[in-house]
Amino acid sequence: MNRATILLLVGSGLLVAAALWWSISMTLTIDAPMTGSGWGAMIAGIVVTFALGVVLMSLVFLSSRRGFDKPPDQVEKKDADSPKERDRD
Repeated sequence: MNRATILLLVGSGLLVAAALWWSISMTLTIDAPMTGSGWGAMIAGIVVTFALGVVLMSLVFLSSRRGFDKPPDQVEKKDADSPKERDRD
């Protein structure tokens, strides 16, 4: 791995650790219990957000593989009036 990849992984790990530390410390500091419906709403929001991200990223990769993301000058036109099509008839 090159230096930039290692730096990116270390930075991402530090951000995740900081977010976990902050969330745990805030949970312990604030004395406000969450009801069962609150936990259910939070879990549902996390699952729906994650599923939406997976679906959208899948569509990005699918459109890229099928050639929908090519610039207009690289797209082949399939026109019936082209000379190649007329020569085949």
